[in-house]
Amino acid sequence: MGAGLQDPRHLRRHPADPEADHRPPRPRPDFQRAKIKTLENGITPNELKNLIEEKCRKVNGKINFTELSRHLGCDPKTAKARCTAYNIS
Repeated sequence: MGAGLQDPRHLRRHPADPEADHRPPRPRPDFQRAKIKTLENGITPNELKNLIEEKCRKVNGKINFTELSRHLGCDPKTAKARCTAYNIS
């Protein structure tokens, strides 16, 4: 290294760099899997229809899948697929 140049080893995660964090990332908790299993096994078509009619209809009459997914604990696409499977529109 010449005069006035910085040490570039820290940019490449050099093993001699004492400040580099070489630990693997922490595993993320998997909370969604249990909620989706509850969605698949625990809700009947009639319960789903009642939930939609009470809390998840827009003013124009369409289903608000984002709001439905909040109640079910899943992704909006999963909620839409469940409604399609039960022929609910």
